[in-house]
Amino acid sequence: MALVAGEARDLPLDAELAAARDVLASAGIDVRMCVSADPSPEAAAILVPVVREAVTNILKHSSASYCVLEMTADVGLLHLSISNDGRSGTGAPLAEVGYSGNGLRNLTTRLEAAGGHLTATREDGTFSLAVQLPLVERQPVV
Repeated sequence: MALVAGEARDLPLDAELAAARDVLASAGIDVRMCVSADPSPEAAAILVPVVREAVTNILKHSSASYCVLEMTADVGLLHLSISNDGRSGTGAPLAEVGYSGNGLRNLTTRLEAAGGHLTATREDGTFSLAVQLPLVERQPVV
């Protein structure tokens, strides 16, 4: 798994989620994952770098003991949430959510271009990254 916030390298979202789970678990992080949405290929292509960047940030900027990853959908919106206990080993994560690097800024720009939204928060020792992305209805194949 390439841990950068660049372009998706044609890795399907389900494979990226499995790789995220595996790399976090191999780092000793308890991973709890609940995925109950099946996004369109277009949405998945936007979400792959989000998952990569979140995993990279957890590994580089925290000494997290757990990570919760959830992906759900409701009327018109896809929700992706990635949170962890965020105990910082190298300073405040993302400058206390001021988006201190380019990774989250770049993802925010990509999501906004697709009509989505990214929010990073730190509350009560938990760091959370939340994404909302409009669902694109899949067209039937004719």
